[in-house]
Amino acid sequence: MLNQRKLLFPNGEALASASLDATIRLYSAQSGVPGYIITNEIASKISFTTSNTFSIWRGNLVKVLQLPLGSLLRTQLVSGGLDFSPSGELFTMTPQQGEGGGTKILKVLDGALVRSLDQLVNGYGLISHDDKKLAFIHYSVGDAPENVSLHSLDDGKFIQNIAPNGIPTFSSDNQQIAVAYTTDFFLCRVSDGTRLATWGHPPYDSEGPTGTERAQHVQFSKDGKLLISAEGDQRIRIWATGPPLIGTLLKVYDKEASPVTSLSVSPRYGLFAYVREDGKVVVARVPTFIIGAKQTNNQVALYFAGGTGRYQLQQRTNLLTRSWENIGAPTTLSSITNTVSDQPVFLRVQSLPD
Repeated sequence: MLNQRKLLFPNGEALASASLDATIRLYSAQSGVPGYIITNEIASKISFTTSNTFSIWRGNLVKVLQLPLGSLLRTQLVSGGLDFSPSGELFTMTPQQGEGGGTKILKVLDGALVRSLDQLVNGYGLISHDDKKLAFIHYSVGDAPENVSLHSLDDGKFIQNIAPNGIPTFSSDNQQIAVAYTTDFFLCRVSDGTRLATWGHPPYDSEGPTGTERAQHVQFSKDGKLLISAEGDQRIRIWATGPPLIGTLLKVYDKEASPVTSLSVSPRYGLFAYVREDGKVVVARVPTFIIGAKQTNNQVALYFAGGTGRYQLQQRTNLLTRSWENIGAPTTLSSITNTVSDQPVFLRVQSLPD
């Protein structure tokens, strides 16, 4: 198998991978049918824009290329820590210690400087989905401790220190940021950095495989209500990030999850994908979870998360002999209220194709 080193969903329709065999491949996100194949390119990171261009970073070079053939548009010398924004339009560059200067925000297509953040050194930055916030991972240098800080890209202002250190990820609605630390998860509000919740990793099996970090990759679900983590014990976990179950472990995948080298969540179809250490790409559906229920007189409200973002409420009166019946029309809301009678009834929420 190919050793895939990076994976992402460029637009929800496609799944892209970069491999150590110097190929970049695009597949159909739903069927897995291969599409474009770009050869002779090894990438530590890849990113796609909305204008049929993509960029790759490896070593001291960023390349911008044109689909479908991978024609080279431009190159740029870089140094230090680098990351592309989720939109693919920007990238961050932080020089290595001793090189001088601070973090720069640059445009991918032409390399133009957007903003200099000279106070941010010795680390690297991650940009939010709306290109308005920056999470900066500070390395420990001298007496300066490791930590993750949050900053505004509009004016460069410091907002808040949000975690001791770890792996940050922004929700696609830009409302929350989660940081996976060695022992804990930190969930914060993006607007002001306020910490919303902290919860610990579950204990690992003493006889099972272990890793140097508890969570090695983390991503929010499309609706921002779940956090998916690939962890050092070769398991993938799904956590609730909203009330009333915030911080609750909802599901554990312990099959097909040997050490994960990359994790990505699709903005469409309710899918997530990860790359195993043996090079196999696994695509799975984000489960739908009922995360809360409330009854007031004869009204029952159900609250749910995950799936595609399009839902159908169903009921039946007998779990063994009756079939499920739709109640009302499909909805894109994250809650449904239904009138119930005095007779026992079973309810469920199904995720529908979007």
